[in-house]
Amino acid sequence: MAIKFYNGIIDDAEILLSHPNIAPIEPQFDDLEYTVRALVIRKGLFKLIYFINERNEIYIARVRSCRQNPDNLSL
Repeated sequence: MAIKFYNGIIDDAEILLSHPNIAPIEPQFDDLEYTVRALVIRKGLFKLIYFINERNEIYIARVRSCRQNPDNLSL
């Protein structure tokens, strides 16, 4: 089950390779060095929190359930 979940996340994240700015900016992280974005994945159940560095490398910071309180989100 965990492998299927992991592979699903990787499959959903592949869109970032061709469209890295597709997801909206997460305003609660405005104070960080990089622009943090959140892509909704897995049929709306999870958010993939990521940022892109100066070399255009995509870093996935967190995969988070959309059912959690958004005020508790941190990197």
